[in-house]
This record gives sequence, C-alpha cells and structure tokens, in this order.
Amino acid sequence: MSTLRLATASNVRAFQILTEALNASNGKWSRWIESETLDDEVGRFRVWAGNLGALQKGHSSLDYRLRGSPVLFSSALRLLNELEQNLNETYAIVSEARLPYEQQTPSEGSDDDSDRGSSSEEEEHDSDSDEPRSELRMRYEEIVDIIDNLYKLSVRIRTPTVRSRSLKASAYTPVDPETGVDILGVYADLDRKHVRELLSQLRKTHPAQNEEDQDFLTERLSSSITLRRRHFKYWKRRKFDN
Repeated sequence: MSTLRLATASNVRAFQILTEALNASNGKWSRWIESETLDDEVGRFRVWAGNLGALQKGHSSLDYRLRGSPVLFSSALRLLNELEQNLNETYAIVSEARLPYEQQTPSEGSDDDSDRGSSSEEEEHDSDSDEPRSELRMRYEEIVDIIDNLYKLSVRIRTPTVRSRSLKASAYTPVDPETGVDILGVYADLDRKHVRELLSQLRKTHPAQNEEDQDFLTERLSSSITLRRRHFKYWKRRKFDN
C-alpha cells in the first residue's frame, strides 16, 4: 500500500541523490539549475514534511490526519509521486544516464517527442532567445511548482472545518429505530460481496498469485464504497436539517 510517509521518504532520498550528483558535476549544469537553488527547494520540502508530520508514524503522521479525507490524501500522494518522477528524471540528466530531450535525435526520444509535440512553440523556446528550452530547467521549474502546490494543499489540510466535516461524515451511523442496527453496516457486507464477485470476474483471465493481495484489495475497495455511502447519507441529512 502506498502511504504518504513512504512517498515523502522516497522524495527525501531522491533530493539527496540529485544534490550529490549536481555537486559532483562541477558546475556543468549551473546554467539551468544551481546547487544553491536546489538546496532551497530541499529546505522547503523538509519544512513542509516536518510541519505536517509527513515522515512520522502513528497518530502524529500525515497519513493518520488524512485517514478520513480521501480527496486530500489522493491529492497529496499524487503531488508527491509527480515530484519524485521529476527528481528522478532530473537526476538521469545530471548523471548523464540519458540526454535531455532537446539534445536527443528523434529516434532516441520518439515517445517523449510525441508527447511533447503538443506543447506550444512558446513553451519550447526561451522568451529572450530562439534557443530551445532546456529540459533540465523545465524539470526544475516543475519541482518548484509542485512544492508550491504542496504548501497550498497544507492550508486545506490544516483547516479545521474541512477535517471536522469529513470526520463527522465518516463517523455518521444511521441506526434503525426498531432493531438498533447500523443500517450502513449491513450495506458494508453487501459492498464486500459485490466487490469480491466483480474482482473474481475480472481476474478470470489474469489470476492473482497472492491471496493476501486479493483480500486487501477487496477490503479496501468495499470499505471505500461504504464510506462514500456514509458521506452521502450525512450530507443528505444535513441538507434536510438546514
């Protein structure tokens, strides 16, 4: 299972590896990315992670804080994954594992060139010259932008109203007045059976080798469906109450 703690730790390692490679290049890439500016972004990322407990475990962790906010969780995880990808691609250039896009021939980067073919001419050239923009510079700008977005997301994470509303919806338990049974608890069993049957149909052509993985996926998907039911029921009740 992907967690924010593991994704954050992976980015810390990726930053460290990139920093070491950039320092070892003796300023070869300083025209597009300088060690000092990269250090600034490393510091910003560490402050972000430290303030939100992204590297912590237990109740002080970011994973725990966002346990009832799947939208915020997925947004944070997506940004962390994008950051790691850009760091790894930047390292590939700095370590000379591959050429940057602007130096590759069409045969060397055909797939990447096709993806970049839709970008505008303005994006592919520097504003002050006709020189093609460097992939290394673009990667660095993307790293800065992603960290900016992580800070923007942290504002939403810290907003008490967002967290409390999501937690209240997740904990909402409508009870049948006659039997005292949790109505959505009954739906949970049905959701679990539905997901299990659906996955069994999908896996006929691709049988899974690990039974634990099957059980985990079934439980994760079914619990997400049941949780969504609780949110909808809670919001519907609040609408009529108001």
